[in-house]
Amino acid sequence: MSLRRSTDPSLVALGAALFCLSGCYDVEKNFDDFTARDKRTSAKSDLDASFDAAGCNRTLDNTQDFLLTITPALFPTKPNLMKATIKIVENDSMVLTVQSFHYNRVDLVGGVTVTDPIKLNPDGSFETDTLTLDTPGEANCALPDTPVTVEVKLAGGQVCDNTTFACGIMNGKVLAPAVDLNGSTFTAKKIIDGVIPQPETNCEHFTAIEPCKAQ
Repeated sequence: MSLRRSTDPSLVALGAALFCLSGCYDVEKNFDDFTARDKRTSAKSDLDASFDAAGCNRTLDNTQDFLLTITPALFPTKPNLMKATIKIVENDSMVLTVQSFHYNRVDLVGGVTVTDPIKLNPDGSFETDTLTLDTPGEANCALPDTPVTVEVKLAGGQVCDNTTFACGIMNGKVLAPAVDLNGSTFTAKKIIDGVIPQPETNCEHFTAIEPCKAQ
């Protein structure tokens, strides 16, 4: 996953403080309320997923590639992009293998992260444990050329054999300088025939994205 911050730590801290004045998320409440909020969001969007367990089949070893778009709440038009491979494993779980895309949205850069198995609920929703992710500078859209490490949790869905789009929320922080990432969003869009799809930043398919670097 990928995120970034300001070159001046004092400016970053000020930005985070101002952001929290407008209302920071309660981490636990945010995750507990995700499903209800996501259903309301889905009703406003063109998602056809109501998190219905009856329509969500998962086959052992089914493996698919997705464009994972991570959008920090402080930088809603400067998402980071990753290639995410989702593999269904035993005990109705999935394993994520992720690597950052360069902010040119073409090349893969940095190391590969493989998660422990993540439990999937019958309706295809999930919540991860804390993931530690290193974002190389050349993948950092908000602050190009600035590497960061983040600790985050993802909660969302729907992960099924036929999933082409999933979305949810991300809570966590940038480790240095410390920046609150609670209330950030993610989406996963299936990569078909090797073609990288248009990034979308939330469950409502928001696509207003700025270039990472001035041209």
